[in-house]
Amino acid sequence: MKKRLSFFSALAYLFFLSYAYAFAQPIAGHFGSLSGPGWYSSWLVIDQPRNFNTGDQLNIQLAGNAQNVIVRLLPVGAAPDRPVGIVGGIRRVPEGGMLTVVLDRAYTNVGQISVHSGTGAWQYQFDPNNGNIDISSVFLAH
Repeated sequence: MKKRLSFFSALAYLFFLSYAYAFAQPIAGHFGSLSGPGWYSSWLVIDQPRNFNTGDQLNIQLAGNAQNVIVRLLPVGAAPDRPVGIVGGIRRVPEGGMLTVVLDRAYTNVGQISVHSGTGAWQYQFDPNNGNIDISSVFLAH
């Protein structure tokens, strides 16, 4: 009975994931990256600034060798060198690089989605061997 329940739980979870990815829409924009001593930044400048709601799910496909990142939703007009719009804290990059971020609050007038790695980003410190990161795509699921 326990194995059957575990099987059905796994099946339900896979159904949920496939549903979420099937209805996810790509966020259009252009990608960029920059690095300096001990830091890496990669971003998507969104073609049309947008609002994100509580519960929205961002599926960010990452490439690189960083184990940990910071995710940020930068509002239009905000200084990119300031820790504005950080979503949560340090996030572990999953195997395969697909980082799923469920928003715990609304973010308005967002013009850029970025990830940050290296040895640190603003007040966040990573492992000294944390590597580089690049965004290759971003999808939104409601």
